[in-house]
Amino acid sequence: MSRVLRRTALLVLALLALGSLTASAAGTKKKAAVGDYQASPVVASSKNYSVGVFSVERAGKQRRIVRTDGFLGIYYPDDNKCDNFDLPLAAETVPISATGRFKLKEKTPVEDEFVQVLWKGRWTKPGVVKGSITLKHGGCSSTRKWSGGKVG
Repeated sequence: MSRVLRRTALLVLALLALGSLTASAAGTKKKAAVGDYQASPVVASSKNYSVGVFSVERAGKQRRIVRTDGFLGIYYPDDNKCDNFDLPLAAETVPISATGRFKLKEKTPVEDEFVQVLWKGRWTKPGVVKGSITLKHGGCSSTRKWSGGKVG
């Protein structure tokens, strides 16, 4: 009888451990709050930079980054090191994963050239997002961390 109790106790402990792992994995999801956002690259306060301006909308069960009303497109935070352009992305939407992450790699057309953009981010709280951006143009490459939040 004691052998059955020990096995049962071990099985119960194993199930409890599995349940706590599942609960902690579910807790890692950071949903992006719907609304308008602004983001800035991490630079010295005296440097000029372009603010990122974008919105998050719900499309069914998914969330995605879209342009903010009144703007021509999705603007990413830019430290203005490799280009003097204030460009929106060519992409009209950027999908956000169920874990609150996004990644976009594109070549944004400008004049007769392209600016290569690698923009990544993740939500740390529903209205707080941070990440990194790499821009390449004309032999220059710049990688910066950035942070942003919901406005309004």
